[in-house]
Amino acid sequence: MMCSEFAWFRFEHSWSNTLSTSWSTPLRWLIPWLCLLAGGPCPAAEWLVGAARIDLTPPASLKAALGGYSARLSRPAQGVHDRVWAKALTFAEGDKRLVLVTADVLAFPPPVKPALRERLERLGITVDEMILLPSHTHNSIDMLALHPGNRFQVPQLGIYHPQLYEHTLDKLAEVIQASGRALEPARAVSLRQKLTGWNRNRRGGLTVDPDLTLLRIDRLDGRPLAVVAQFTAHPTLLGASEMLFSGDWPGALQRSLEERIGGGVTVLYHNGAQGDLSPAPREEKAPAYEKAEAYGRALAQEAHALWREGEGQTRRPTQFAFRKTTFDLPPIVKPPAPSASPGLFNELLSGTLEQMVKELLPRTSHSVALRVDDWMIVGMPGEFAAELGREVKQRVARATGAKHVVIGGLADEWLSYFLTEAEYVRGGYEPTLSFFGPRGGPTLVEAITAGASRLRPEKPEQK
Repeated sequence: MMCSEFAWFRFEHSWSNTLSTSWSTPLRWLIPWLCLLAGGPCPAAEWLVGAARIDLTPPASLKAALGGYSARLSRPAQGVHDRVWAKALTFAEGDKRLVLVTADVLAFPPPVKPALRERLERLGITVDEMILLPSHTHNSIDMLALHPGNRFQVPQLGIYHPQLYEHTLDKLAEVIQASGRALEPARAVSLRQKLTGWNRNRRGGLTVDPDLTLLRIDRLDGRPLAVVAQFTAHPTLLGASEMLFSGDWPGALQRSLEERIGGGVTVLYHNGAQGDLSPAPREEKAPAYEKAEAYGRALAQEAHALWREGEGQTRRPTQFAFRKTTFDLPPIVKPPAPSASPGLFNELLSGTLEQMVKELLPRTSHSVALRVDDWMIVGMPGEFAAELGREVKQRVARATGAKHVVIGGLADEWLSYFLTEAEYVRGGYEPTLSFFGPRGGPTLVEAITAGASRLRPEKPEQK
């Protein structure tokens, strides 16, 4: 006789929890076959989600520098205002497994993701794909402190810190492992609203991304499990003179939204195409840390109201799919010299920085796209201007039918700023850190869009 849906759930779910500590084991591939041998076809595999978090704040003994501002000269942080976190969601369905990691850090250099995958494999953990999404806070771990190939002792640009590199990889591997162990059946719904006046184009342009987008994930009994929140703006309410570890406003957003929802929910935040977008603070004259806290908490209030609209609407996804697109990068082009960056930094742009770019950046890159029904995240490996992000969102939505396409900004690896040709030629700060020339942005948009656009709904089999 056929397996009942209840029997399948008990068997598949219990085995998935048992095997989650060793995802590479071949036994998980046998589960569907064992069910068939019991008497016939079985229902589709359950959609499982596991959430975990870990404190990523470096111990004071490491004397870790804060990334984001060259004026700090890689000086160690002076303490902790609020702790920075890494959070992981493991998604699983049948033999498909993807882990999404968000982290309160500036960005990840190219070597981190492959090194993390190797570390996971040593632990006996395999995943089909992985997406690393930094918040881009400028008051956390410096990007070039995590690049083993960074042999350059240039404090304005960041100095490699071997102990900090190991600390970060250890914590990321640990949180991924924990999320895999926490797998349980889940339901999801995506939600979106436009927030006018919450961000601005810092280059003076009119293009912004006003979308606040949530993926709400609940347990089968309706209790909250996780929320993936996305809003686009630089986390720069804290300036170069603020020398304490902090998640800036994204940290406050996550803390406040978790408090509002309750139930032990895990809130993950990721940025979008924020290359030219700044936040519009709620309290302009407040001290920096208060300003960041106020903005994050106000944004959490908006997010909580949106989250509540999804009450009773979560369901088992009918489409869970992901795709990795690999592409060659354009030739590296010497960036234009800045007109208003005096002193050593100006000299670096014509000398040391050129050599660093050639040695530290890859020649190929990739984009991972993940779809859960109407919600779809498209990874973009760098700081893309809002206009380019909007183009990707619109084109991918048209091609796939996904209603809520979001950009995963700075996904997996930081490559540089990417602008439209017109904005590159216009000059300013961003082009000086745009290493692939005026066609770099449009070229990557084409490659990324082409790959993500293939995540269309599966056509039902003809009977």
